[in-house]
Amino acid sequence: MIYSMTGYASATRELVAASGTGGVSVSVELRTVNSRFLDLNFRMPEDVRVCEPTLREMLMNKLSRGKVDIRINLQRSEQTANAGSINHDALTQLALLERTVLATFPEAGRLRSGEILRWPGVLAETGVAPDVPEGNVVVLYSGAGSRAPLEALAEEIAGPPSAELEEAGQAVVVREAQAAQGIVAIAGERGVRVTDPADPRLRAFIEAHLGAAAG
Repeated sequence: MIYSMTGYASATRELVAASGTGGVSVSVELRTVNSRFLDLNFRMPEDVRVCEPTLREMLMNKLSRGKVDIRINLQRSEQTANAGSINHDALTQLALLERTVLATFPEAGRLRSGEILRWPGVLAETGVAPDVPEGNVVVLYSGAGSRAPLEALAEEIAGPPSAELEEAGQAVVVREAQAAQGIVAIAGERGVRVTDPADPRLRAFIEAHLGAAAG
């Protein structure tokens, strides 16, 4: 019998659309540490959040203790999604709603960039919207060639990626998103766009905003 709850596991499965073209890649990561009680923490795109109660029940039936971090990521193929493109009509409607609210409640805060991207309909591919705790810096990129240098930069500045760092708001989260059309770093409502991972503006932005409360 296994008594230790410390461990790590990951799995990826390709799901093909019913039409036979396109599909989605589903990646699941589990990180566990010993704990006297059972503590389940889920991180997933909003479009699969409906699965959380079922997954939680499954794990609770199998586990009695331990701190378990469950991360689920989706990567749609270009044939499946509209390349994560922005719906400008939805964006315009959201801007109008915000102006109306601010006119009535001037003290209300403006929407942050992450909140705008998560607004239903703004992104054709909602699974790429940054959904991370404040203090972290999200780096979105398009083009497979940018991934390795961006991950190296993130590790150099913040250290190896971990659920603990992200939960503490001290992580640089690198994600692929065709909507980025290059490289976009986001921290709260601030952002910077570059085309080269080696651009010094990217490093300066990350170092300036990592660990800071979103404004």
